[in-house]
Amino acid sequence: MIRLKEFDNIRGIAIIAVIMIHIGAGILLVEPSTHTLKVPMSTFFVYHQLTGFAVSAFITCSGILLCMRYKDKQFNYLNFVGSRSLILIPYVIWSLIYLEYTGKLAGISKADLFTALGNGSAYWHLYFIPLVYCLYLLFPLFRFVVRKIKTPWWLVLALVLQHYFQIRLQNAVSKEVLDFFQVRFFLFLFLAGCYIGQYYDEFKVFINKYINAIIGLLGTVLLFKICVFYYTALVLKKTVTEIPQTVTFENKLYTLCIIVLFIYLAPHLKSSLLGRFGANSFGIYLSHPLILKILYAFFKELNLINLRSEGAFAVLVITLFASYLLTEGLNRVPLGYLLIGRNDRPINIPFPAQKSASG
Repeated sequence: MIRLKEFDNIRGIAIIAVIMIHIGAGILLVEPSTHTLKVPMSTFFVYHQLTGFAVSAFITCSGILLCMRYKDKQFNYLNFVGSRSLILIPYVIWSLIYLEYTGKLAGISKADLFTALGNGSAYWHLYFIPLVYCLYLLFPLFRFVVRKIKTPWWLVLALVLQHYFQIRLQNAVSKEVLDFFQVRFFLFLFLAGCYIGQYYDEFKVFINKYINAIIGLLGTVLLFKICVFYYTALVLKKTVTEIPQTVTFENKLYTLCIIVLFIYLAPHLKSSLLGRFGANSFGIYLSHPLILKILYAFFKELNLINLRSEGAFAVLVITLFASYLLTEGLNRVPLGYLLIGRNDRPINIPFPAQKSASG
């Protein structure tokens, strides 16, 4: 069984960036209710723009890997949906865990519980699982499109249209309705991932030919992201939480450039630990907020809640390794994968439906 290591590395980098974002929101903000920055504003802005690719990279990689698995194979939609539905088991379990931890489970009504499970609002990071599952349901349509249209230039039009309708929908319906349609932010990235996966060999040739231009585009987009952040905060006087990060037009380009860069660098990346982080990224994603919450409570008890950069780095290392070891350990016990997903699936060949737990 062959596993494409570049995607383990990409997801390893992405899960580290996810934890960095959540640490930034919890530690670099002294008082969350007022969003008062403990570190210099410039540090916070650059920090969040550098890590902005995190969630988007997972979406793009899902599209790439799904199209690679089913590129030349007969596709059965019911079997596919059945195998993909296994991610809902750990999702529901962790939703209940977080509801219990926050003291909401005992008094929640059935209607509110179903709403929380439907839109991922049981805890602030769980929105990602229903979002991915919706993209799984749409995968056959995206697969059909990329197989029929081989030229890549139509993706530019797809990006513009997706971002236009993303903005229009934002003002057309209520927040309660929008909570069920987080998928609107990531349709292009999933579609782009499907295209890359369908023509992966040709895409790698393209990367090797134009890598210098791609790196230049990456630097330009990142600089633009930081400048927009500064302008929005300093000139328009927006607070930190009012400034979009992962759902912007430029962040979609930034995400694709990051993925392209790591595909190019894959032969030179030998870190087996980074790959293991990527293989366990689903379980790390589900469990790390609980570990962060426990760490925050511990530091607050010791009057260390206003951590400096060294403390934030320590929290990153502890959270990453604790959630990684938890995921690795559960994968070694019978049915433990139902809590955190499997971490040993091959990537570029089909696999039995009963052995799939996450995407």
